Amino acid sequence: METWFWIIGWVLLFLTILGNGITIFLVYSRGNLRTKTNAFIVSLAVADFCVGLGVIPSLFFCDITNTCDWPQHFPSRVNFIRLLLSNTSAANLCGLVLERLFAIVHPLKYITLMTRRRMTQAIFFSWALPTTSTSGSSPCKDENYKIPILVLNSAINPLAYAFFKRDIKKEFKRLVGTVFYRK
Repeated sequence: METWFWIIGWVLLFLTILGNGITIFLVYSRGNLRTKTNAFIVSLAVADFCVGLGVIPSLFFCDITNTCDWPQHFPSRVNFIRLLLSNTSAANLCGLVLERLFAIVHPLKYITLMTRRRMTQAIFFSWALPTTSTSGSSPCKDENYKIPILVLNSAINPLAYAFFKRDIKKEFKRLVGTVFYRK
């Protein structure tokens, strides 16, 4: 593949791992961030973190070794994992959007219906559904465009959390302030 593809891919990989790692760390380390919505955000951050760890490195390995033709046995596993991670990220994003839609459209019902058990079930299904639906899929052949867009989405998600979610934004500023402005 082209050099520009790898430069963009590795930069996005770094941003994806860093941003989602910080999001997971913040929610894990701060008790006030452990809310129902943030449970979905952490699930999406874990899925995007896995996208960062699995998509570009596996594609880079396949490109260097020239062994990622679909009919071979090993590359089919690599492509399956890449497809599974992208589908899991998309399913978690859909689950987060549906949870927010329900919270906004039916705020009074949301409080009583969205229990810890239902939230756990929704997160479980956002991971289980892609796992079962990816088994017979074949990868698309336009990796030059699809893979950077997928990793770009995974890199942008943590920035969206830090910008739009007030509680995560506050903790992110506190974390950045302690790292860069220590005396």
